[in-house]
Amino acid sequence: MENLGFDWPDGDFAFNYGALEFPASDSPGVGPAAAGANPLAERADPPAEQPDQRTAESTLPLLRLSSWEPNKPYDKNNPECIHYDFRWKVSQCENIRARHVCSDTDLDLVLAPSDFWQVNFQARLEALLKDEQKFPGDKYTCEETIVDISIERSRQRGLKKRFKDMEIDWKMVDSHMESLGGLFSKRRKITFSMEFVFKGVSSDSAMAKGKKKKQSATEAQKLQRAADARVTN
Repeated sequence: MENLGFDWPDGDFAFNYGALEFPASDSPGVGPAAAGANPLAERADPPAEQPDQRTAESTLPLLRLSSWEPNKPYDKNNPECIHYDFRWKVSQCENIRARHVCSDTDLDLVLAPSDFWQVNFQARLEALLKDEQKFPGDKYTCEETIVDISIERSRQRGLKKRFKDMEIDWKMVDSHMESLGGLFSKRRKITFSMEFVFKGVSSDSAMAKGKKKKQSATEAQKLQRAADARVTN
């Protein structure tokens, strides 16, 4: 037999007795195939699901007087509460039709409607009634108040109510406004409108006094005739 030569390592060579490593592609225990064959891999916990965007959507609150900061600049582009525009109108009832007296719009309000009425608009309305150019009569009374809440591109979520005098159900108005926080979070514009219909009472009072005076005179004549009839009999 032929004697094959064999080169022995020299004295500086060192053997590595550690664990053998295989390339990832050649390893039978790594990869999708191995994971399907391994029963422990099937029992591993699945990855956490992402939260539903609809449930995670933020709903902005309605700002109440107790949390309101009058000097704070509330940013509509980065809101922390509901913003809305307030449109108001004052009309005077003449016969059947109502005559427009004045109207205006307050933009970008944040305070709840009932609180805004209390701290701001009620006093403005009372001052307006004292303007003799707009209300030249002696006295006026509010016949009805019309409340209308509208939302941009959403007619079904609006509200329109008529109230006798100024007996406004503010609890209902605030509750409905607060329910629109989700729509405002979607950049839907909210408009809160109020119309006040006033009627003068001076002419009606004079007419009532005239009727009462005429009725009293008629009753006096009847009494006098009855007294004369008793005397003659």
